[in-house]
Amino acid sequence: MSGTSIQRTRTIAAPPDRVWATLAAFGEISGWAGNVDHSTLTSERADGVGAARRVQAGRVVLIETVIEWEPPHRLAYTLDGLPPLADRVVNRWDLAADPGDPDRTVATLTTEVEPARGPRGRIGVRILGRVLGKAADDLVDGLAAHDHTATGRTGA
Repeated sequence: MSGTSIQRTRTIAAPPDRVWATLAAFGEISGWAGNVDHSTLTSERADGVGAARRVQAGRVVLIETVIEWEPPHRLAYTLDGLPPLADRVVNRWDLAADPGDPDRTVATLTTEVEPARGPRGRIGVRILGRVLGKAADDLVDGLAAHDHTATGRTGA
């Protein structure tokens, strides 16, 4: 059974290294993502593969664990804690300089959903696709609206 892929792209008025600094402050997503109420690191690692954070969005609590860390271009992490409608959900951020203006970043968020087996998975991938599509919109909009001047970190 095939999964689904949700992709959102925004152009951000900051260079890729500044946008990366915001994403790389992994435990601080609640500072720029409007759909995240609270976030905190749950691992001793603050960055790199294996870093993990607890994210609360309303009544939903997720553990997100980094599986790809390629500064300043790619960050990918699994999402655990969603209803058991999918076997695996991964968010992958890709950053590139805007070809027309190197001081701007083209940021793409791709969410990959691998459905659970059977009818639950077929139905679940459709439901999760809608919910995660809305969440992806909120994430890329929040990243685009964030002030990436100075260090790009939310606490600076």
